[in-house]
Amino acid sequence: MEPMIGFAARMALEAYSDQPNVEGFIVRPFTSGHVQGFTARQGDMIWIVFCGTNDAADWLDNLDVDKEMMPFGGGVHAGFNHALDEVWENLLSVLDHGRWNEAHFVGHSLGGALAALAASRMLRSNFSRRKFLWTFGQPRCGDATWAQTMDLYLPDTCTRVFNAGDMVPHLPTVLRFSHAGRAVFFDHDGLRANPSKWHRLSEAFRAMVTFRKAPLAMLHAHSMRTYLINVMNSLENS
Repeated sequence: MEPMIGFAARMALEAYSDQPNVEGFIVRPFTSGHVQGFTARQGDMIWIVFCGTNDAADWLDNLDVDKEMMPFGGGVHAGFNHALDEVWENLLSVLDHGRWNEAHFVGHSLGGALAALAASRMLRSNFSRRKFLWTFGQPRCGDATWAQTMDLYLPDTCTRVFNAGDMVPHLPTVLRFSHAGRAVFFDHDGLRANPSKWHRLSEAFRAMVTFRKAPLAMLHAHSMRTYLINVMNSLENS
């Protein structure tokens, strides 16, 4: 697991700070409605970081789960897409007019979904510039065609991390929405694993049972701080 994922995890946790600060970076917070986060620039590198929520399972129930078609093909979660619209003009001014050669989109929970959609909106622009996506405990936000397009344009730079016991990455239903990118999974002992498709399905069922019987345990598994601990421990032991 590359060291950059540790920095991305720290960035995702920093998004929950009232006054985000990243040493050596020019940080500019953004907020509109329920969406907030920050941009961080250092030289020709820019990070776009979205804040999430630890109440994602409840929030998901209240979001519009209809699909909206994207220009390059595939449909995305309408509720997430509308939320991103609240801050998109602000972010687009940074991305379109700023000088950068490397952009990192980062988010935890619902912030991960917004980061994924933001990255997908940039797929067919700035081809000569590298784009990375790092998400933690991210819900599904696009259909299979959207996910395939993401994997085509970001074949090696799209990484999503999920913990055992965290129900949010298994929502909304797999029948309508899909995940994109390379999966990094941590089991119940916080150890990195490579689960089979069957293992992932059984883990989804266990996570739902955990949420109903022991919601505090699910909240712990979904916490960005838990994700950061698992990532850093894995890096130290690699």
